Amino acid sequence: GQYGVGVTVPAGLEIVEKRFIPFTNSLQGRGLYYVRTPTLLFGTTHLESWCGRDYTGAKEREAQIIEATRFCERQFDTSHGGESPLRLAVILGDLNWDDERKQKPNETPNRNLLSILPSEWKDAGKKFDFTYDAKEN
Repeated sequence: GQYGVGVTVPAGLEIVEKRFIPFTNSLQGRGLYYVRTPTLLFGTTHLESWCGRDYTGAKEREAQIIEATRFCERQFDTSHGGESPLRLAVILGDLNWDDERKQKPNETPNRNLLSILPSEWKDAGKKFDFTYDAKEN
């Protein structure tokens, strides 16, 4: 099946750029879709899914979230035709994090998400309880 991601924005919002960037390691056509305003880069993604005991997608998810954050970080250094400087980047979506805990016990589960990202990245779900975990809530 095909997966898609999308972003809805208010009418009249100034969009500087929007596009889908495929992940370099995805076997499932996954990537980052982002919308950039003069001051905000808002990205959404659906990271690699578990597809059976031979392909859990755990290693791919870790590489994909790192690829997405590096893309966002590069945007802070990129001039967009004299627009206001970018102030904030947000990534959200279906991360499938730790999806294989019960399916493949001999494979290491995904590491703690924030432990593999630069310290500037924060998890809004922790503070505001917006993170969904099918095993815990």
